[in-house]
Amino acid sequence: MRTFKIGVPSDRMVYILLAVFSVAGGLTHRAMAERNEQRAFAQDAFRLYNPKTEENVVDKFMEVTSAFGLDGNGLFSRCVSQICLESGAHPGAESGSGAMGFCQITPRTAFHVLNRMSQEDRSALEKLGCSSMEWASGKTFSRQKAITWLWSTTNNIALWGLIMSQSIKELGADRAFLAYRLGKGGARRFVGDPARHPYLVSLTRISKKIQKERAPV
Repeated sequence: MRTFKIGVPSDRMVYILLAVFSVAGGLTHRAMAERNEQRAFAQDAFRLYNPKTEENVVDKFMEVTSAFGLDGNGLFSRCVSQICLESGAHPGAESGSGAMGFCQITPRTAFHVLNRMSQEDRSALEKLGCSSMEWASGKTFSRQKAITWLWSTTNNIALWGLIMSQSIKELGADRAFLAYRLGKGGARRFVGDPARHPYLVSLTRISKKIQKERAPV
């Protein structure tokens, strides 16, 4: 049986270890501060458009953006602006085209995304608290079941997160936002700089409006 002798760490080694732990602690503290600021930004933005926005809705939005990597610099604020533009941050919003809820998803889109998603994506939605998705596992589309499922704000936000993360991986951030309005096919066919499209221009305008409203007087 081999034995190992553990020596006393040198002063240099102790210094290195302390430095590592100090940096890690600093990064953690900074990350927490940034996340708290993001939450404050989202809550202020949603309540600017819908003063009755509840804490649990903001919490779910934060959880979903973190789970799907939508919390990066620049990306998060556009996601917040997108919700303000799509539904005015109203969980009960419904458009003339049938888009529903906080993130304005149509029943048909919900069915297609859930029907084709991977097991990994299904697990991610389940961890986020989504209710049963078995209604979308077959070949038959049930509009009523899709509507019932989408009226859950948890389901609505979580599915939005999945849709956006998939689109960003396929198209890049700008065209992913454009795809939310035009569909992936429309976003791919769009000629020119996506940032100049009226939809993305609106997201930028809303983001600036939120920042202005939050600025100290």
